[in-house]
Amino acid sequence: MSIDPGTLDMGSMRALREAFRNAAEPTLADLVGAHAAEFGGPRLLLAILPTALGVLGMPGWYGKRFERVPGDTDRAVGVNLVLRAGQICDSIPMTARVGPSRVDGRPALLIAYPAEAPFPWAMVADEARPLGDRTLIALNFAIPRIPLGLPFVLRRIG
Repeated sequence: MSIDPGTLDMGSMRALREAFRNAAEPTLADLVGAHAAEFGGPRLLLAILPTALGVLGMPGWYGKRFERVPGDTDRAVGVNLVLRAGQICDSIPMTARVGPSRVDGRPALLIAYPAEAPFPWAMVADEARPLGDRTLIALNFAIPRIPLGLPFVLRRIG
């Protein structure tokens, strides 16, 4: 099923999770490049997230950037992007591979942080699938009280 990224209801966690379930199967190429992030959900949650990310060691979170590993067809490496004094800077590293989603078992881009990442990032995981050629719908599995994943969108900027 093809989903128009422009019609996403960013205020509805349910609609965003449904978009994730209905999104196309990914390839690592879908993740390569720089992506600006936008969380979805109710306004109260969106108001809290920037402060929460700051407390957890990633103030000014902006998005993610990934690149392929030469000679490795099974994974990509990346970094979180943060805004510092108006500049986009690298932050905590990540790796990604295609594997089964914890949501429905279908292929997803599985994004993980290294064991040596600062607390709590070593325990955090994201999953993403493409919506068109410049947008990914993703779920973040960091908040235990949101076991279905906190939805966000990554829009390619480079």
